[in-house]
Amino acid sequence: MQESGCILKNIRYAGDKEINEKNLKWINSLESKKNYKKIAKFLTDFKTTSNVKNTTLNPNDNYTNYEWWLVKTKDDGWEIVSRGY
Repeated sequence: MQESGCILKNIRYAGDKEINEKNLKWINSLESKKNYKKIAKFLTDFKTTSNVKNTTLNPNDNYTNYEWWLVKTKDDGWEIVSRGY
């Protein structure tokens, strides 16, 4: 799979142990006046290509266990609120 200069190798749920009060508090601190109740963490392994569009990623590099934090929105959707290491 290739999208915006990245080739996805693996994606996995980080596990229920990551869904705890400490991480929920941290996620809610990222934006003022937010009170999310449900969060999820995913880990991905991917390789960037030479034309990667994201300026925080290095071209032609491999990334392992790259974190993606999501929150449940009011309309029952999910939104990415943090990503990276």
